[in-house]
Amino acid sequence: MERGKMTKKERVKITLRHEKADMMPVDYMFEDYRTMKRFADHYGMTYEELLDHIGCDIIYCNVMDEVQKFVYDPELMDFVLKNGFARHDEKDPNIVYDRWGIGWRTDHDGERPVENIVIPDIEKVADYQAPNPRKEGQLYELEKNLDYYNNKGYAVAVGQYYGMFEKCWLMLGFEHGLMDHYEYPNEVGELLDKILNYRIEIARMLVQYDIAFGHSGDDYGTQRGPMMSLEMWREFYKPRLAKIWGIYKEAGLSVVHHSCGDCSLFLDDMIEIGLDAIHPVQSAAMDVEALGKRYGNNLVFYGAIDCQQTLAHGTPEDVRNNIKYVVDHLGRYGNMVLAPINIMRDTSFENFAALVETIKEYRKL
Repeated sequence: MERGKMTKKERVKITLRHEKADMMPVDYMFEDYRTMKRFADHYGMTYEELLDHIGCDIIYCNVMDEVQKFVYDPELMDFVLKNGFARHDEKDPNIVYDRWGIGWRTDHDGERPVENIVIPDIEKVADYQAPNPRKEGQLYELEKNLDYYNNKGYAVAVGQYYGMFEKCWLMLGFEHGLMDHYEYPNEVGELLDKILNYRIEIARMLVQYDIAFGHSGDDYGTQRGPMMSLEMWREFYKPRLAKIWGIYKEAGLSVVHHSCGDCSLFLDDMIEIGLDAIHPVQSAAMDVEALGKRYGNNLVFYGAIDCQQTLAHGTPEDVRNNIKYVVDHLGRYGNMVLAPINIMRDTSFENFAALVETIKEYRKL
């Protein structure tokens, strides 16, 4: 395709195919609905007007089981509560339970689950029934907005966070969930297969729609290193992840995977099974220069702007320098989605303005 003016969707799809677009795609991801609204209100704009103002190319929709992603969005929460995708705690109205049985607080920052154990005895995992992925209304937000967003030229994706690893430990408890990989590998494998089968069905549903790429999410890293050994990841997660990604690949879609923390240990294997882009490239945990040198020609870097420290606590000049640094070391390969992930609510309006202005400048390089 000629490198003339492209639609947002064309720009994103071409970049994820490791080809040169007219400019780097841009995605702005906010901490939550309230954060997005804070900035939209500051500019006196609606959400869509804000996206247009800042030059965003990508819009995400949710499946209705991903309650934790929109607990502060009143319209979506009203829908899921009325249609059986979530329920309030009988004693605490600030807790909602999703269909997996995981509780989520709605009265403080972050996507922090309630300390409830869904499966207290791993040896009884066979009794656990995963939710039906094809429940009517599951794709409510996508079906409501897809045609409109596509007509506007946006690249539309459906976020799939809290994948097999995170769902597993959320239901078992963090410490037990990790130890059970060693002590009860068969039972953990059975639970992972229940989550896998659910994700496979969701993927099969999504590829019937005109979305821009396939998405998955699981945090495999901390800020100090990986959450598990490469051997364990290969045993429990690599073959299962390959099955999910295979559905998107067979439909001709690129694959974007979200993993916070340092997930560099797994990148070679992830590329081997079909990964096209890694998100968010958490620069506080990963060596940006080393990533560029090693993977610049065969991996799309989706993110890397430091929202954790620089954007939240630095100066406007720090923000500009950070974006320049990221583009110099990752964007020069032509395989990058320039994306601040996640913009925190305490980010100053001055830093946000510097972010928008600098991204508009450097995305054209």
